[in-house]
Amino acid sequence: MARLMLSLGAACSLIACNAGVIPPLSAAARTGDLSGMRALLDRGADPNAIGDGARWPPLLHAVHTRQLEAARLLLEHGADPNLSANGYTALMMAAGSGDADLLALLLDYGADAYAQGPGGMTALSTAVTGGALTDIDRPLGGGCYPAILAVLLAYAPDLRLPSNAAGRDARFWARVHARVQQARNIAAAVSSGAAPVTSCHDALVAAKRR
Repeated sequence: MARLMLSLGAACSLIACNAGVIPPLSAAARTGDLSGMRALLDRGADPNAIGDGARWPPLLHAVHTRQLEAARLLLEHGADPNLSANGYTALMMAAGSGDADLLALLLDYGADAYAQGPGGMTALSTAVTGGALTDIDRPLGGGCYPAILAVLLAYAPDLRLPSNAAGRDARFWARVHARVQQARNIAAAVSSGAAPVTSCHDALVAAKRR
């Protein structure tokens, strides 16, 4: 329990827990304290409880800090993978972080790949923008994640970018990333003969042709 109390003071980012005290289960999830989480869950802690601050359930805290096993433990104890904070789901968060293992775990437990969040964003649009301007408290300039697209499209082959502002932003970033990746491919081929890496734009085009 001492570890949990230390977590309360140290685990939260300024914005993620900005308006109140983070509940013990969420604090343990943020730091990957599995023994502390098990103790709390065994005592009846609710894996779907919404805390103060950013009003996140424990699962979003685990995903935000990329604590795969903490997320797995919460899901095994009944955490709802589609419970959101102001419409922003754990799947969208995982897609924006580029963590394919977390993304696959959430999908295995029933996360909705088609759900739309603020501004019409989806997990797919967030993966294409690489979290640009969407992450909660880690400044990201965007960066497409082809591995995330591969996982999403494997689970939902008919998934497409939405026809809204979020979709338009994602298509813009996809074109930007395609040019950046093209330059990297040329440089890698010249220096080491490496095979070209598929860009998110190419992956989206290929998916659309299916």
